[in-house]
Amino acid sequence: MNIFGLLKNNYTNINRMNLLQRTIADSTNRLSSGQKLTKDSPSDILRMSRFDSKLRGNQVAQRNIQDGVSLIQTTDSALASISSIGQRLKELSAQYNNGTLSADDKNTIENETKGLTKQISNIINNTSYNNKNVFSSNSISIMAGNDTSDVVKINIPELKTTISQTNSTGSTISNVPKFTLPTPDLSNFPDQGGWNGYTVAWDLDGYLTYDGNLTNGLFDGSGLYFNKGQEVYAGTWVNGVISGNGIFYNNDGSMKYDGEITNGTPNGYGKYYSNSGVIQYEGFIKNGYREGEGKTYDPNGNLIETKEYTDYSGGNSNSNTTSSFSLKDIGDFDVKEVLTNNFVDNNILKPVTDMRQELGTTEEVLNFRSDYLQSEETINTDALSHIQDVDIAKETLNISKSQILLNVNTTLFSQINDMTQNMVKALLSY
Repeated sequence: MNIFGLLKNNYTNINRMNLLQRTIADSTNRLSSGQKLTKDSPSDILRMSRFDSKLRGNQVAQRNIQDGVSLIQTTDSALASISSIGQRLKELSAQYNNGTLSADDKNTIENETKGLTKQISNIINNTSYNNKNVFSSNSISIMAGNDTSDVVKINIPELKTTISQTNSTGSTISNVPKFTLPTPDLSNFPDQGGWNGYTVAWDLDGYLTYDGNLTNGLFDGSGLYFNKGQEVYAGTWVNGVISGNGIFYNNDGSMKYDGEITNGTPNGYGKYYSNSGVIQYEGFIKNGYREGEGKTYDPNGNLIETKEYTDYSGGNSNSNTTSSFSLKDIGDFDVKEVLTNNFVDNNILKPVTDMRQELGTTEEVLNFRSDYLQSEETINTDALSHIQDVDIAKETLNISKSQILLNVNTTLFSQINDMTQNMVKALLSY
């Protein structure tokens, strides 16, 4: 081996040792910082920034959802208290209308009723969340995601009801729209005799017609009605007539009406849809006419207006008078009116129950949304960790391997250097 070959090998060893030292230094830096990203990996830094931004947005959205759930729970607690008061008022109403009571007995009931209605007003006026009255806004938007359009709305409409009184003259209403519902055709339905209880029945052509409860052979209670196997109505019946709460469907399966019904006619609070399933009206209805607070929509389902409608009383001025009030003002209401039959059911318990049902549905939506965001956060956290977090085992192994190779190259460098010096001395001795 000549001296020039030895010198060349030494230069190679020096470069290799420098590279190994840089490798050891880089791995040591990554281990000490806990991150494997460097200024030389801009694409990974961009990806990390995107994941980090999404993670932060998800965390904020989850906090928003928890605030929304807390708001719903606060509101529901207030409504539960109002419902309990309503149940007591219902008991007082039944007691008050008992003919065996003396004047003093009725006076005592009136005083208790006054106190309870005042308490309802206090609950509505003073229930707040984060220093904001929960019943002061009709709708509260909850940002439930990273996108500004990812919104869940909490609807807390004013607890408002309409009281209508109609005399027996029954004048004709004209020039106002009337909501009508299809009448079940039972001409091809076999006589069920005196059957009682749950029944599934078919018509004479073999089509499913009814799935529900019968009393003395009549549709009574909860039941589903079908026409030629197509579901038309789902809800309650009374002695063979549609009455109570139910949903009517169009021929294509879309919704036609969802709400209260009396003798087959919309009567109470409900939502009416077009034949294609687009909402047309939402609010209070009297014998098929808009009467009370409601919302009207255009053919495309866009809100046109929200107002107090008087289609029934306005078209029947000779026979109908209407008054509207909010439950927050019930404390100032005539207690004798509160104690009349069905007042508590129609004007306290029902609107409160409807609102609690809607709030319960919204809370369920928020909880599902929160579960989804938590799952997404876990996935994004893993992805972010894969990009930025150092692999300790890998870096430790890299340092150990590089250190061994560095020691070998250092020894080799020393040996070559000794050989080179010995050859130089040998040459100089001649």
